[in-house]
Amino acid sequence: MNLTQKKLYIDLGVFLLFSIAAAPQATGLAVHEWISLAFVPVIVIHVLMSWKWIVSTTVRVFKRLPGNTRFNHIWDAVLFITMTNVLFSGVIISAVALPRMGIPILADAFWIAIHDYSSKLFLLLLGIHLAMHWDWVVNAWKRYVLRVSLDRIPEAVEGNQT
Repeated sequence: MNLTQKKLYIDLGVFLLFSIAAAPQATGLAVHEWISLAFVPVIVIHVLMSWKWIVSTTVRVFKRLPGNTRFNHIWDAVLFITMTNVLFSGVIISAVALPRMGIPILADAFWIAIHDYSSKLFLLLLGIHLAMHWDWVVNAWKRYVLRVSLDRIPEAVEGNQT
């Protein structure tokens, strides 16, 4: 499995975890908190898999760099900061996960508001991030998911003929 395939599957995992965590009204607070905690290592892996690009682009950000690359880098940084804020504020107001681990939490209205507003901002930023990378998502999906599925069709047909 090459790096692009790994990124695709990690990103799919990030998307699925986020989709579940983003709907606490549907899943309940406990699922929201535990899935959000599980989101942390997955997003760390996502960032580490792009680390070479992050470092090389950061080094060149004040030098000659295509405008779309510079914008993408800045957008990704803002997205990461916002996500970190969402996760940090979520931990601070945890009503289920941290108390279950023996860490008592007294939720403060300030941090609840920060979590609410930063979550909404993150959702907007993430949608734009996904749109900016949509071509990559579609091409990787076609190349590694659909192609694998299509490659297996002749085997399935041959298996049904015997």
